[in-house]
Amino acid sequence: MIFTQGQIQDILSILKRYELIFIADQLGVDFLSQSDKDILIASGINLDKYTNKKGIVEHAFLWGILAEAIGDARAKKMTYDQFQKFLASGNFIPLTEEEEFALQQVKNRAYTDITSLGSRMRTASSNIIIRGNTRQQVIVQNIIKQKTIKAVELRYGARTLASDFGNATKDWERDWLRIAYYLLHEAYNVGRSQSILKNHGADAEVYFDVYPGACERCRELYLTDPDDVNSEPIIFKLKDLIANGNNIGRKAADWLPTIAPTHPYCRCTINYKKPGYDWNPELRAFTIPKKIKPKNPKLQGVKLNIRISKAVEDELNKAVAAIGEIRQWGDGMYKKIAEGKWAKVTNGKEKVVAGSGMIKKLQEEFQNKNESLSKIKREFEDSLESKFPRGTVAYNVFFQKAWQDEQDRNEFIKKLKEEQSDLNKEVYEIKRLLDKEAKLKREAKAGKKEMDVPEVQEALKDMKSIFYKVEKEIPRSGTGKQIMPDVTIDDYFYDTETVFRSVLRKDEKWNEIEERWKKMIDSKKYDWHRSPKSSSEYLIDKETGDIYRYADHWGKVASCDWDLISKNEGGGYNIAKSNIKNFVRKDSGVYFNPQYRIKIVEAANIVLPRLKNLVSENKDFYLTEKARKEVAIIAGNFFNTLKHSADLSMEEIDRLKKEYYAI
Repeated sequence: MIFTQGQIQDILSILKRYELIFIADQLGVDFLSQSDKDILIASGINLDKYTNKKGIVEHAFLWGILAEAIGDARAKKMTYDQFQKFLASGNFIPLTEEEEFALQQVKNRAYTDITSLGSRMRTASSNIIIRGNTRQQVIVQNIIKQKTIKAVELRYGARTLASDFGNATKDWERDWLRIAYYLLHEAYNVGRSQSILKNHGADAEVYFDVYPGACERCRELYLTDPDDVNSEPIIFKLKDLIANGNNIGRKAADWLPTIAPTHPYCRCTINYKKPGYDWNPELRAFTIPKKIKPKNPKLQGVKLNIRISKAVEDELNKAVAAIGEIRQWGDGMYKKIAEGKWAKVTNGKEKVVAGSGMIKKLQEEFQNKNESLSKIKREFEDSLESKFPRGTVAYNVFFQKAWQDEQDRNEFIKKLKEEQSDLNKEVYEIKRLLDKEAKLKREAKAGKKEMDVPEVQEALKDMKSIFYKVEKEIPRSGTGKQIMPDVTIDDYFYDTETVFRSVLRKDEKWNEIEERWKKMIDSKKYDWHRSPKSSSEYLIDKETGDIYRYADHWGKVASCDWDLISKNEGGGYNIAKSNIKNFVRKDSGVYFNPQYRIKIVEAANIVLPRLKNLVSENKDFYLTEKARKEVAIIAGNFFNTLKHSADLSMEEIDRLKKEYYAI
């Protein structure tokens, strides 16, 4: 089949039309020029249905604002349908001019990326069709000269065209996914940053959630310890991140911390850091309150009917009790007689209170303070005026913001919360003592030391470091040049460049070329194979290292750059040769590093026997049930590393699990 110029233009116009529909649907008709609109109207498309339509890019932006405002924990419970209904309800607070501008910038980038991909698709399609026409024309001309018709040869041109389109669409799909991943996460992060900017200003402190599996560069940019994904994040000023722009066009070595994704597949998420909180590695968030030196309590902004006596102020100023200190709680006075031990003081006499009873008393006192806080919160809410009806999502967002501001500035509330924190610490101290006493009894009964989770974790730390050392020193993947610097006849088709020189005569015809290739195959001198992605065929002379290629396309071939030097004037298939010594590996592509696999397996052969010894019966110590579960979890993580990171087969994993079943 040979396409006419009119048919080629029809195909390209279809691609253009679908591109314009996609832009109207996802970005809005404002992004269409008048000529674009005319094309769609002429095709019977009703543009009215795209007016005021919010596409997925805008949804990602608005979702970022909402998630940051109501908190990630609540946002995770909202489904996409619920989110869409909320937008349709009209309760979403209108965007400010700054937010509208930020959204427009994200849409502008989306428009540029979409139209750029669309242009590449149309250009590639045109080139593929024209190249197919040229091939088919050569075949038809030769058929006419031979005065015979071979249907199989005519079908061959169509198959080649389909193959070329198949390869091209895979590239387009990959490019589109990369664009989509980048744009949607950029819109989400920009939405979150705009919410932070509006509520806390440009000097707000922010950090990035860096998820397990993040790339090495993101860990370096956003974590204080790049080797530990749970380590404390680096704190940035929001205005500095805004000034950094994005990393498009920068080399990886020059990447900066940015609100936009660091790279196309980056999922690091920007978060607001509340003042006065330290990092909690277990929760991976800033949730541990910092100690605040108390000042004289003052109520600001809202009039609350609360009077603070001097006695209450002195009580609030106290931190965790020291040994010998007396506290008044509920029904009496309590004296701390040792770490984790209290006595009730009645008429000057002390009576030791059991640990469980003291915990109950402290928890009651904590609840009393909680009720005081709840009362303050209710009175504060009653004093507020809001244009949003109570119970709506918009009102909840408004109130949570106002209540958080009040907690941040109200010294009395801060002191109540600090006192609650101190009570919790006293409870923890008592529980720790009770646990210690119970452990001593169990050890005396068993006649050997007990190892619980903390002790096991300490022992496991050295084992983990063996894996971490491999991951730090040996890259799991790299470019073709880094991983396979030497080119062999088994991997010459991975990211190489060379020049093939034709073995054909200047006037050799297509049927003679085909016959020559068949004779070379039949000679049994070479190893033959066909490309799985195209119609190209190869013959390899293992003795000399010569590689012969039978193909109709040269230059960019999959991941390789293979140029052709030829005097043949046929214009179709060619047979050309290059020696394996002339192949050079390119510094491109991404390949698994076999050395990484070897070293990870070596690490496993050190760690797994140690884990087995840890859980085996012995005369020196025993593990608690929780400690055994901790070891099992760590072992499971090691096996997952072997399976997913080191790319071991299921058979190899099963063999190791069988050998170390005791773990």
